[in-house]
Parts: sequence; C-alpha cells; structure tokens
Amino acid sequence: MDRIEAQLIIDILKTGSRYYRPLDREFSSEDEGFFIWYRPESDDFVVRRYETDDWAVHRPGCDEEMVVSESVLMRLFTEYGRDNALWPLYDTNRYRFDFDTPQPRKTIGQAIRESMHASDLGSLRCSHCASRDVEPTEYSSDVNPARARRYVHLAVECTRCGRTSVYEWDD
Repeated sequence: MDRIEAQLIIDILKTGSRYYRPLDREFSSEDEGFFIWYRPESDDFVVRRYETDDWAVHRPGCDEEMVVSESVLMRLFTEYGRDNALWPLYDTNRYRFDFDTPQPRKTIGQAIRESMHASDLGSLRCSHCASRDVEPTEYSSDVNPARARRYVHLAVECTRCGRTSVYEWDD
C-alpha cells in the first residue's frame, strides 16, 4: 500500500469510522479479521486482530489488541514487516469501513411515546401548569376482556414547572 492510500485510511478513521479487513482464509466469519478504530481522547489508534483458529502459528484462537500512534499505523500500512500476524495490513484494496454513524439511544420518554396507544397521546400534559411540554415517565395499558374495558396508568414530568402528574383512567 502506498503512503497516499494509507493517509486516506487514517483520515477516514479520524472521522469516527471503523476499519475492517477480513482474513485471507476462505471460511472465516465476519467477526474475524483486523479491526482498527481511532480514540480521539488519547489521539491514538487501536488495532485488533481476532481469529477463532490461528492456523498460521498453530494455536487455538487469537485475540490481540495493541494501541499505536499515527506514525506506527502508517508504518503498518506501508512497510512489509516481519511480524506475520500484522503483514496483511500491508495489502491494498481488501478493507472496508462502517460509514454509518451510530444512532443515538432512545430516552425512556421516547420509548414510552412510541409504545403508547394513539388515543392516549392527547393526555400528555401537565396537570399543574397545563403545559404540553412533558416527558412521560411511566405508562401501562391493560385490557380486561370480560368487561371489554381498558385501564391506563400514565405519569409525566413537566419540563417547565418540573412537577410530576399521574393519570389513571378506564375507557
């Protein structure tokens, strides 16, 4: 691999994407191979090599991880080394990146809103200041099939006044 390609890979890693290079074996799984990611807090790179069966050095499995600087990573990409565990990083065009940015985790309130019955969404308001700027904290909806009634429990926290409102009803 030449220095231009190696520098492009390093620049992509610094954007938060992860590097993945599969093993050279025909029957290796997707979780085996070389993984590289950037740690901005310490300005270094983590190089991980994972194999379930390391047939090259005749040992059962391999899970090695090392932290390297940008200059050492450049050397791993551009110079054919003596370390037989890392020599595949020198090869070109056998890698890919995960350009998908991770989605932020949903808050409890967002998860509750998505699970709420459509007719209950109108009850998301504060009983103290009548604000609709609330975050649901508890929700349950149970159906009694004998009486064909639905019982609802809803608790919301107002983001304006900071107080909690609790509602219970049946319909």
